[in-house]
Amino acid sequence: MDILTTQEAGLPHAEDPDALLAAQRLDRIVLSHDTHTMKDRFYMLLAQQPAGAYLPGLLLIAQEAPIGKAIEWVAEVWIASQHGEWRDKVQLLPVR
Repeated sequence: MDILTTQEAGLPHAEDPDALLAAQRLDRIVLSHDTHTMKDRFYMLLAQQPAGAYLPGLLLIAQEAPIGKAIEWVAEVWIASQHGEWRDKVQLLPVR
């Protein structure tokens, strides 16, 4: 599993749209605790994409989730799916 933080990507204080665009350029699925606004920003950006373009995906985990469980949920997604399966999709973890 290869996780890149916004700090490591040089975007420590990036607004949601900028973080999503950076993830698109890097073809990385976004993992966020922002369950309030990130989903809407994702879909707004997706609607603006030209034909053939995509967003790599968005996985959301509630801030209140225990860290051990959050790691477990992300690992389950990584093991059970392929990167391309998450294109243009938003999923709240855990998957039920």
